Amino acid sequence: MTRRGGPAESSKKVKLLDQVRLALRVSHYSQRTEEAYVRWIRRFVLFHGRQHPAGMGEQEVAQFLSHLAREGKVSASTQSQAASAIIFLYKKVLRRRIDRADGVFMIVGPMVAFEKLRVPAWLEIHEPEAEPIRFEIDSAVAVNAPPKAFSRTWLTTPVEPEARGGAAASPGALDSGESP
Repeated sequence: MTRRGGPAESSKKVKLLDQVRLALRVSHYSQRTEEAYVRWIRRFVLFHGRQHPAGMGEQEVAQFLSHLAREGKVSASTQSQAASAIIFLYKKVLRRRIDRADGVFMIVGPMVAFEKLRVPAWLEIHEPEAEPIRFEIDSAVAVNAPPKAFSRTWLTTPVEPEARGGAAASPGALDSGESP
């Protein structure tokens, strides 16, 4: 017979949601955030038939978030909170990166200040069987544009050397025909 707290009890595995709660508390998240994140992670696991998240990846995360938008009809901010909870799970609890199904991932460099903006000093886009593309950021301009304006095609379009001087250096001026 073992005493309470002895070897038999301490060898039990800690449940996933208890690991999430502990990681949230160690990271000093609020009680309300803890409750919301645990709820979203539970829904994610149940959505995929109680499959452990360690065996899932980007595709399953995308399926869940798409389900929330289509069938759940949740707002963008609610979907964002669900995504944040799942990213926290993978990053802080499972200690693994979620890769996209096509193998593409991006590495963001340290944040630096340009005037009143904080932007990464560099970005790298990695694709399978291709050299990484690295963008060194040496200036920043605040732009009010839809997110699709900054597609990979836009980012990799060469800029004419004479146009590098100022804000008008953006390729196609965001494809709107207007100058910024």
